[in-house]
Amino acid sequence: MGWSANVVLYPIKKLKPDEVVIFYGIGDKDAEESVEEAMEKIRKESPIPPKFIEVDPFSLEDCIEKIRPELTEDGVANITGGTKIMSFALALLATYGDRTNGEIPVIYVVTKEGKYDIKRIALAIDEMDMGLKKNKKKNKNVMKLILEVLKNQNDELPAETIKEEIERITGRKISPSGFSEAKSKLVCRNLIFERKEKNRGYYSLKSGAWFFLEGEENE
Repeated sequence: MGWSANVVLYPIKKLKPDEVVIFYGIGDKDAEESVEEAMEKIRKESPIPPKFIEVDPFSLEDCIEKIRPELTEDGVANITGGTKIMSFALALLATYGDRTNGEIPVIYVVTKEGKYDIKRIALAIDEMDMGLKKNKKKNKNVMKLILEVLKNQNDELPAETIKEEIERITGRKISPSGFSEAKSKLVCRNLIFERKEKNRGYYSLKSGAWFFLEGEENE
């Protein structure tokens, strides 16, 4: 967060996360009052009580040190506010960080004619491409259908139920290998959550999946 509270408040209200962590920095005395006003506005208007963490806005090392432990794999990183160094540190950790399960979705809030719009920024590879070499178009469609089924059911579902629902919707059979690959890529990109119970997998949506289900909207 920099001087503007709205670019932080808009995605909070839109995404409705379970937790909000805001990084802010005060570079000089002239900025202090504006930053404090933005923080107060967020405290009053945010539907989720935020956790504020102060960083040195001109120190990449300090930003990385303080941001890293707060990132979770099912989170979304908003890089709109703050200094360029703050935004770079957050984007860098969200895209690569210490994880093996893929990057955290990165967003940027665009203002146009008084309206706000959330843009998804692909910093690694196209998330819905996900490096599939074979049957790319077919698998991309299966991935989107998996997200749609989980959205419509609004609940955790076993893999076989998801596959059966997709086959019912499309009227065609899906190969087990094609379904498994599409599902695995969604897990890798942190778009769905996987829970194993004995030899059965259960799946539910993560926050980042919203961008592939809702599209881009203005309010």
